[in-house]
Amino acid sequence: MFFKKQQKEITPAASLVKISSFLTRDSMFKGDIVTNDSVEISGEFIGDIDCKKDLIINEFGSIIGSIKADKVLNKGKIKGKVFCETFNGDKKSLTTDNIKAKNVHISGIFEGIIICDTLTVKDDGYVKSKINNQNVVQAKNINVAGKIDGDIACEILSTSMQANIKGKLFVNQLLNNGGTIDGFIGKFQEILKDEVEVKKVTPVKRRRATTKTTRAKKVEKEKVNIQKKELLTTN
Repeated sequence: MFFKKQQKEITPAASLVKISSFLTRDSMFKGDIVTNDSVEISGEFIGDIDCKKDLIINEFGSIIGSIKADKVLNKGKIKGKVFCETFNGDKKSLTTDNIKAKNVHISGIFEGIIICDTLTVKDDGYVKSKINNQNVVQAKNINVAGKIDGDIACEILSTSMQANIKGKLFVNQLLNNGGTIDGFIGKFQEILKDEVEVKKVTPVKRRRATTKTTRAKKVEKEKVNIQKKELLTTN
């Protein structure tokens, strides 16, 4: 098991990124990382990562745990919650659980919850989600060229010729440019109805007040009973 710290330059996109910490291939690390620099994972990592810059998971790399980073590039496997500004899932990547980011780009496979401003599912991308199972793809804008199997909610949904969507769609504006859509289509606001109804339920404070009142009455009754017993004993 080797976890190294040294300066290394790689090219995940067009620009160079300096890597100060990386886990080598065929190695395993258990624990947490907190760093102000970027991190590269090529082995098996079990734990949480909090880095202020970029996190790169290479083809043979895997992470089980929560992630906080500026940018995440996944070429391997991630199982856990991801919080970042930009998430990129490469063609061979597998990501499961939860992503919360501003921009999400999926070229590989994703299963779980996505909450973001803009979601782009590219040609080879596959997203699986279910609102009824508390798994949801929710964004302001969703652009689909790949496949979504499940339920999504967004302000604007745009599809290309290659797009294939199956499930319940809750959208305010649909721009279908020739893709295949199989399922129910409703307004984005409909998915929020249950949440509004829950908020209208009697507040917890009232319940607590009722409970306190009941307890107070019981205490008063007990005091009265004690006073009665004392009077009987005196007489």
